Order: sequence, then structure tokens, then C-alpha cells
Amino acid sequence: MEIQIKNLCKKFNEKSIFMNFDFKFRSSRRYALCGPNGSGKTTLLKLMCDLVKEDDGEIKFTNKNSSISYINSDTRTFFQRLSPVDNLYFFGSINGMSKTQVRRAIEEDFKDFNITSFMDMPLSNLSLGQVQIINVVRGFLIQPDVLLCDEIFANLDEKNAKNLILFLDKYKAKKDLIEIYTSHNKDFLKNFCDEEIFL
Repeated sequence: MEIQIKNLCKKFNEKSIFMNFDFKFRSSRRYALCGPNGSGKTTLLKLMCDLVKEDDGEIKFTNKNSSISYINSDTRTFFQRLSPVDNLYFFGSINGMSKTQVRRAIEEDFKDFNITSFMDMPLSNLSLGQVQIINVVRGFLIQPDVLLCDEIFANLDEKNAKNLILFLDKYKAKKDLIEIYTSHNKDFLKNFCDEEIFL
């Protein structure tokens, strides 16, 4: 599987973010998007998952049935009065999943992150790091073929960051996918990813 980007152009308020940008992402690789604030890292991820529309150019997936998951560090997209499980039931239902399917999908993930103790607590009672883990679990409900990760290690302590790396490695070992990451930790990206892209 590949994602082919050709002549991509995008402006915001007459400011050019991308001008004839070309790149080819290949499966089984982890990519690091690097660049200063405002260079277009988040914009590129949003363009790839159709949250933002390009002005010109093409983003082509060789596998048109690829499932795409965009995960960021924004925890405001959850229902704060509901538990993690009920939130995941809701977001799973948007993707046509039954409660049984969601429960089966998340039980192992909750064990991997050792978070079964607060599965049924109101989300408002959890720390930002705990909610970020739920954010990651939500992103994997659809078993993505393309993983777009925008600062997903934000708000995580050292233990949960290590658990997340193990979780990502475990998923990569069982599925051929494209992974793209942004992070303010440049050293981490360099060591974690296979290839760096400077915007």
C-alpha cells in the first residue's frame, strides 16, 4: 500500500502552507513529520484524512478501502460525563460497531495500558494522561491501515509513554500499515521512526 501525494497546494488566508508538495508514503514504515510551528505538519495529516480540503493537487491511496485513523492530543472531543467505555461505545457505533464488538476490541487494549480500574468512571474524573490513552484506544477501534498521529505522546508520563510504544510495536507486528507521527520531541522521533520528512 502507498499514499501518493502530487502537486499538493494549500493556503490559509493567502499564506501558502504547501506549494506543489510531492511525497510517497509506503507501508511498513514509520514517518516523522518535522518542522517548526506553522510549517504544515498538522495540516498535512488533516489533508490526508479529509478533515481539510486541498486547494490543488492529489492525495491518492493505492488501496481505496484503507481505514484511516487520525489521533491527536485534543481530549475535548469526548463526553466528559460518560465513562471511557460509554464514550467508546458511542464512537464505535459511528463506525457501525456493536457494543459487543467494541468491548471485544478494547478489553485487550485496556489491559495493555493497565487502565481497567477506571473503565467505568466518568471521564471528567480522569487525568489528561489517562484521557489521552482513551484517545489512542479510540483511534484503534477501526484497526487502521493508516495511522496519523499528531502529538499523541503529549500529556503522558514516562510509564504510559513506554506502554504506548509497546502498544504501537505490537500492532505494527501484526498489521502492515503506514504510520506518520509529529512530536515536539525531535530526538524521540529520530529514534522511533524510519524516515524523517522536513516541511
